[in-house]
Amino acid sequence: MVNMATRKTTKTKKRVVAKSTTTAAKRRRKSPGPGRRPVEFIATSPKGKKIKGVGIRKFALRYNMNPNSIGKVIRGEEKKHRGWKFKKVKTR
Repeated sequence: MVNMATRKTTKTKKRVVAKSTTTAAKRRRKSPGPGRRPVEFIATSPKGKKIKGVGIRKFALRYNMNPNSIGKVIRGEEKKHRGWKFKKVKTR
């Protein structure tokens, strides 16, 4: 925008800076929603070792993996993630 009296240009739009996530928001994200349970699954490592896991996010953090990719393998959208195979355990 140009001010005709002084012929100076000014910016009218300001850059919006995102605020950091609060502790309460982080805590909410870690827990499943009401009525939801953590997924139980069997993980097979690239070396063939089988590990029983409960909770995709917790497992992913422990083994330095992406929880979204683990979920895709469990749902059958992908075959492996970082050489690991995952299979959902049927619960009642």
